[in-house]
Amino acid sequence: MKSDRAIFFTQYKVGTLEKINSGHIEDLNPDWDFYTIGFEGHDLLGGSLIANRIPYPNNVGLSVYSNIGMPPDWYDCDLLFCEAQRLKPKYKHYFFIEYDTICNVPIEDFFDIRGDFFGSNIETDVKDWEWVQRYKNFDNSEDMDFAGSGQSTAVYFSSPILKKYRSEITKNKRLYSNMLCELRLGTIMKKLGVLKNSREDINRYINWSTEELYIDTNIDYFYHPVKQFIK
Repeated sequence: MKSDRAIFFTQYKVGTLEKINSGHIEDLNPDWDFYTIGFEGHDLLGGSLIANRIPYPNNVGLSVYSNIGMPPDWYDCDLLFCEAQRLKPKYKHYFFIEYDTICNVPIEDFFDIRGDFFGSNIETDVKDWEWVQRYKNFDNSEDMDFAGSGQSTAVYFSSPILKKYRSEITKNKRLYSNMLCELRLGTIMKKLGVLKNSREDINRYINWSTEELYIDTNIDYFYHPVKQFIK
């Protein structure tokens, strides 16, 4: 541990994209410690931290009910955030980036990490979102103030907030089971009073599909999702 801040590169397989992007983000941020992390049972980059699912809410039922062809771990990406804090608890700053996010500048040249949390494309009124309705189908009658945290990349936590998040979901496993990770994260960050976007213009850079992006490599950027490396 050489720094008080750490990057966690989240992934579920090993390919050219994962190898290039992980090396690139590490090289751009020499003042940050760097780790790759993924769930047990997946093909991960060498030396990766192995995340344990057991202490946390379970989204297997949501996976079966939704029937969109995605494995249960796809619904639980926020658990990697929690496991990063459990496995590496001494950092003050935690930054998470998914394997299909590309960038050309250091984190602190693009984002302001002086707060407690930020995500991308935050939604505070999601009562009609399909994932809220799917959650309620599992006999979850709790009256919660739902919110969406947006994409699970370029997500930042201060240490105290990440600890509070992990504590909240481990103490209330049943309540937060069968809840999509972006809904779970957004709802709890809203409850904690720290839910906010990283930048006002973040939807230009990070979105749900590549078709929603206008990629300009002549400016400073973090782009997601991009399934190939761009020089």
